[in-house]
Amino acid sequence: MLPRRFLQRGVLVCPFLGAAAGTRGPAAATCCSLPYRTCTTTTTIPSSNNAPAASSFAYAPLVSGNADSGVRDAHEGMCNLTDVMASSAPASVGVDRRVTGGDMLWMIDICAARAATKHVLGHFVATGTPRFDHSHTAQKHSPAPAMDDASQPMAPSSGTLSSSPPKPKPAPPQLSTATVAMDAVVFRHPVASGDVVTMEGTVVCCGSTSLAVDVRVSRIQFPTRVKQFVANATVFMVAIDRNTMKPAKGAVPAVRLSSPSHISQHYEATAAKDSHRLRDEEMGRIRQSVDFDLDTLLDEVNKKKKFHVPMKDTIMTASRMYFQGELNVNDTVFGGEILKWMETHAAECGRFFARNRRVVTLGVHSLEFRHPIYHTDWVSLTSRVVYVRHSTLEVDVEVSVERKGGVTTVTNVASFILVSLDEASRPLEIDCGIALRKPTDLPGTPQFDEDIECVRRYACAKFRYDWSREHRRYCLR
Repeated sequence: MLPRRFLQRGVLVCPFLGAAAGTRGPAAATCCSLPYRTCTTTTTIPSSNNAPAASSFAYAPLVSGNADSGVRDAHEGMCNLTDVMASSAPASVGVDRRVTGGDMLWMIDICAARAATKHVLGHFVATGTPRFDHSHTAQKHSPAPAMDDASQPMAPSSGTLSSSPPKPKPAPPQLSTATVAMDAVVFRHPVASGDVVTMEGTVVCCGSTSLAVDVRVSRIQFPTRVKQFVANATVFMVAIDRNTMKPAKGAVPAVRLSSPSHISQHYEATAAKDSHRLRDEEMGRIRQSVDFDLDTLLDEVNKKKKFHVPMKDTIMTASRMYFQGELNVNDTVFGGEILKWMETHAAECGRFFARNRRVVTLGVHSLEFRHPIYHTDWVSLTSRVVYVRHSTLEVDVEVSVERKGGVTTVTNVASFILVSLDEASRPLEIDCGIALRKPTDLPGTPQFDEDIECVRRYACAKFRYDWSREHRRYCLR
């Protein structure tokens, strides 16, 4: 059944928004999803004082997306992924039995891509190459010109052949999917090497070109065989035409959600997207600001640290190329490989800052795929510590590529949350903080030890932390 927080006096309420998405009695409610064209549901909620128990409520199916492109049931596109995990972390980090966050993000991206492809195409070839189905995007083509006995086009009715050759017809769309972004991911429990990890990916929201996949991660502990919930993530995918590598409009069928759990996931995904849109708008204003009060900006936790390091001294860089074996069916670098590389360097940046080998990934605030990466690109990565709490810290990672003409393009941006642990895997206090003021400056002076861009990064990180605390998505210690 739907969680209790969705039912308030017979009104269906979207979390994080406070706006009612339904009314008493049988009613047709429109969800407050921003990027989706059609999203309606008929929900039966008793309004009498003698309402039956919640277990007897009847929920009609909810359809999300553009029904003109077809409707597919959510169960048809579900992806169940199961595998035995092995740690890829070096033994030097001191947590060699713990599976890294990059390995988990790699699997989450695979599960989401599989579910999205099954929903868009309806099937998937075992070799990994989609068998494209154009039944829902079929266009009426003019019949082929009549041929004479010499196998040459016959003359038009006017009796003269056309002087110019006919224009080539555009190739039919070859549909595929690509990862666009990933919602806040928090690993509530660690996954040890040898654990069996199960992931369930379900398409819960659809638009004209985009779709949201909810991925639930669990682990089966060895040797007790006890199943434990680990994390959940919302991955946003887009349907693309492989001929042009651009979004394929109208190619995503609508999704029909029948079970109460899927309806709950739908409202959580749409409300979270709306909430994070407002967060990103506020962060955009922060990035444009030039006036900061450091006495207000710096929190008490950072001020009480024993040592303070300028943000520019925490920067770490890396560069590499990708090869054919790391490409997906779109001939671009697989997103899971990029995530693994970003998480590896984010954790290493945190270890150097905290001076502790036992620093592991706790979660991801936000993650964006802005542009694809090709195997001919020279890829560079920059990581830096932008925020510190008691035992946790936040590391921003940017990936950019250098292409013809020396043009540099930022392709991926992510904010990782790390936690410092002791030998017993308990949170360990970090004794170093971020310095934004020159040591000789008096309180209240506008002079910065860092440039204004670093101050903006710190302000954005603090805003993300306060936002996450307010919405109870997760909480830094």
